[in-house]
This record gives sequence, structure tokens and C-alpha cells, in this order.
Amino acid sequence: MLIKQTIEKKHIKFVWLVVSIIATLIAIEILDSLLISTPPIVRTIGTFLILAIAATYCYRLIYYKLSEYHYNLVGNQLILEKVMGRANHVAFSFYLDDILSFEKYNDTKIPKRDIFTNTRNKSEWYVITFMKNGQNKKLVIEPNYKLRDFLSEKINENANREAN
Repeated sequence: MLIKQTIEKKHIKFVWLVVSIIATLIAIEILDSLLISTPPIVRTIGTFLILAIAATYCYRLIYYKLSEYHYNLVGNQLILEKVMGRANHVAFSFYLDDILSFEKYNDTKIPKRDIFTNTRNKSEWYVITFMKNGQNKKLVIEPNYKLRDFLSEKINENANREAN
């Protein structure tokens, strides 16, 4: 069985990057005017702090919004890749027999690094719970109907096999 799916990257409007840069410059100027009576080292530290916050914001904006995700089901193995630019990074690879559950997302707290979709339509999100190195691991994916139906069928087969 071979099923491939791609979650396309979102496009960030250039305006958001420009707004981020302008907001950073304005924040630095405001901080500078508020701290005018303090020693220069305090103003310098404040400026570096604002630059670090702005850089973190821009990094998160680019890293999480411009990522593309590939789900590949090859035989009995599900491979989840994160694509940044031209580089594919295999984030997770596991066998379907290791899947413990596959259910709709219900606002469960899952770390951002384990969410393999860039859409905000949580009604289409699913949580896969599987065993990896003796630990339960949860990932959020947004499968298309083909992958969703296949995974649901496979989980039911595994449950029926274990019940017998």
C-alpha cells in the first residue's frame, strides 16, 4: 500500500514581515526615549532584549507557517516529514502495528513540535498515539480521507486481532 499526502505551506504576506520590522524599530525608539535618563548600558541591554524578542517572533512566524508536511504510508510504515525550503526532514517513522489509537483531536494539550499541520482547522485534525522506544507518543496530523480511512481500518484490524 502506498499513500502520499502533502499539507501545503501557508503563504505569509510580505506585509507581516514589514510590520514586524517596523514594530521592532518603533519599540526600540520608545524604549530608548523612556530610558533616556538611565546609563547607556541599560538602554543597550533593553535594545538587545527587544531585538531578541523580534527575532524569535520572526523565526516562529517563518518556521511554523512556511513549513510543508508530507505523510507517506509505505507498506506497513507511516513516515512524517517536515519540509523547510528544499530540505526534507523525517520527523517520525513508525510501523502501523505500533499505533495504539487514532482519534479526532479534542483540544488535548500537545507540544507544538508534535503538530504536523499548519492549518488552524482543528476539526480536521487527528491524534495518533503510538509506541516509540517503549514510550507512548502523540502526534497531530491532518489526514485526507484516503489516509484517514486506511488508518482507521488498520487500527480496527489490530484491535480485533488483539481481542482474539
